[in-house]
Amino acid sequence: MKVLLINPPSDNMLTTEVPSIVNEERGANPPLGILYLAAMIKRDSSHKIAVLDSLAEELSHEEIESRIRKNKPDVVGMTVMTFTLIDCMLIPKMIKKIDPSIKIIWGGPHVNIFPDESVSLDYVDYVVLGEGETSIVPLLDSIEKGNGFENVVGIVYKEGKKTVRTKPNTLIMDLDKIPFPARDLTKIKLYSSLLAKRSPITTMITSRGCPYKCTGIIALVCGVIAFSISLGSIHQLVSSMSTITGVAFACSTVLIVAANVRSGTITSEDRKSTRLNSSHIPLSRMP
Repeated sequence: MKVLLINPPSDNMLTTEVPSIVNEERGANPPLGILYLAAMIKRDSSHKIAVLDSLAEELSHEEIESRIRKNKPDVVGMTVMTFTLIDCMLIPKMIKKIDPSIKIIWGGPHVNIFPDESVSLDYVDYVVLGEGETSIVPLLDSIEKGNGFENVVGIVYKEGKKTVRTKPNTLIMDLDKIPFPARDLTKIKLYSSLLAKRSPITTMITSRGCPYKCTGIIALVCGVIAFSISLGSIHQLVSSMSTITGVAFACSTVLIVAANVRSGTITSEDRKSTRLNSSHIPLSRMP
């Protein structure tokens, strides 16, 4: 089955009153959310996976439509933020006009706040709640086989006129078990940042959750306990970025904060800093 994960454009982004330079020169970061999902699909299934970063490629809706027609996916997935909601609605509408049989999966912060409202839209077939790595492959397998979805954790779907929500997925306690983002599926040299002196840039995630008593979206998606990947995995992650992209990313110091995951808090006794030098991570000048 052909799966396409789309990072939406910013044509209709909901913005605030910020200096114009922020909107004009902000650049684009790798869409790590869908790249983690792509990595899971590559590792744990036989589905063919592709990523379309329409923001980094500065694609218009017409160009996205052309890519959809050329790729002919069976399933399209999108991470939905409230500020990208309009474009995230327009693209599935367009996809369903191209081929109504293409299944649309929504995930991300917005759907965790509004799961029932999201799945009630005619052009949304499934909503994934929480950390999508747990649900994405079982969901795709069920779509392909035409099986029931009641055993796929962490999803919301339509059954006739009824909305069905399966049992919540559990938090991923050991982040080292998640494969590194599939950066090779994007055009890495398109990424830049207003905060960086050189390009291309990239980003990485070394922890999830919140160690405090938060009630915001991070708590909804990743829980109120912080989980981190190991120091060894951070070494491998930075090295893999250079191997995959052919660009040597510079990193001189990383501060590792060890959280007391039992209590869900960080205390002064728990704080530790670890310095990573050139013996751990290759350092070189960015092109």
